[in-house]
Amino acid sequence: MEHVIAKADVLMEALPYLRSFSGKTFVIKFGGSLQETPGGEESFIQDVLFLHTAGIKPIVVHGGGKEISAVQKKLGIETRFVHGLRVTDGRTMKVAASVLGGVNLRMVGRLKKLGAGATGFSGHRGSVVRAKKMVVEGGDLGFVGTPAGFFIDPLKAAQNKSRIPILSSVAVGSKNVLYNVNADDVAGALAARLKAVKLILMTDVPGIQDGEGNLISSLNSGKVLSLIKSGVISRGMIPKVKGCLQALKRGVGKAHIIDGRHRHSLLLEIFTNKGVGTEIVR
Repeated sequence: MEHVIAKADVLMEALPYLRSFSGKTFVIKFGGSLQETPGGEESFIQDVLFLHTAGIKPIVVHGGGKEISAVQKKLGIETRFVHGLRVTDGRTMKVAASVLGGVNLRMVGRLKKLGAGATGFSGHRGSVVRAKKMVVEGGDLGFVGTPAGFFIDPLKAAQNKSRIPILSSVAVGSKNVLYNVNADDVAGALAARLKAVKLILMTDVPGIQDGEGNLISSLNSGKVLSLIKSGVISRGMIPKVKGCLQALKRGVGKAHIIDGRHRHSLLLEIFTNKGVGTEIVR
């Protein structure tokens, strides 16, 4: 009997969060590195469905970097990165558009199998994300873009029909040119545009850790900058947290970095008092 009561206690812990977030928008980025985790994508889709059923308005932005690299290898296309960004020539852009379009259709299909309405947006299909060419020091990255704006009406239309929008990070630029855009950047910019209550980055690390490897469950922007300066936050985590800070500055309520390799980590972060990742506040 005690284990049954414990389940009720979990539901009661979630109740104030369910009431507080009903009708609110969450922008959730699901990293391509998680798509190879056994059961990871399926667990994530179940969590998104739970949010939707609870009256929350989730919008999913996904990547697909590992799948793109795998196809490049099969085709004999060299994979190169500059500042952590994939150098995207014409052939690589075609691969990225094809792979991410396939991931998008797969995620929409998973939701539909669970009985949820979903609408996919990828590249020219829906043309929700607008992009411009990214310019960086160290050379031309090719068809790598940065978010330049959004067509919000198609997203709103999907939500009005109780459909969950699923966006890939392939965006459309001037003259209808496709660009490969970092999914973290798309999610952060979209969350800021919508003034989302939460920006959630699902990744393959435990969140932000201190100098001794302990998870930091909550910190503010000042502490984040201090940890970057001291070198505790380093390498690939720096652009993620800077993107979170920019989103917070532009009106997003909270940002979260969560280890998506654990089943239902999204629900555990949102609906429990302690959470399982790192939340960043203003």
